[in-house]
Amino acid sequence: MPIASGAPQGMTYAQKQVDFWVKTATGELAAEQVRTLEYRVSDAIQEQDDAEYSSISASYVKLVELTLTIPLTRARIKFDIKSSNAVIDAYGKIYKNGVAIGTEQTRTGTIYETKSEDFATLNAGIGDTIELWGHCNGSDSVFVCNFRICYSIHL
Repeated sequence: MPIASGAPQGMTYAQKQVDFWVKTATGELAAEQVRTLEYRVSDAIQEQDDAEYSSISASYVKLVELTLTIPLTRARIKFDIKSSNAVIDAYGKIYKNGVAIGTEQTRTGTIYETKSEDFATLNAGIGDTIELWGHCNGSDSVFVCNFRICYSIHL
């Protein structure tokens, strides 16, 4: 993802700092200054996988993951969840790189419900994965969709 229009090829977000590129009077590109990017929890969707995934597992299994393309300190993570049985609980939890970081979310019922959790200290790097794991009791299924990482970037 380029930092600014006209920036040299290969520029990426690094250590939450960015060079702002400006054209000089002669038309050349020059770095004006380095500023720190501030990530804020918001409803602005930045990464998403809206497909539906399911499992009949009675213990937590990974259902979907997103690989980060920038370092991320804060985010709101959302997903929709439901059970295949109107009276059986379906469970979902957010993981980072295979380690649980979120609060267990529960849904009883066959209609999707949106769950949302804010992470103020996500501290994830480029290539880290944010994952949604889930399970359902008995022989019923957990269904998830609309897995989304939301944040805004401010200078």
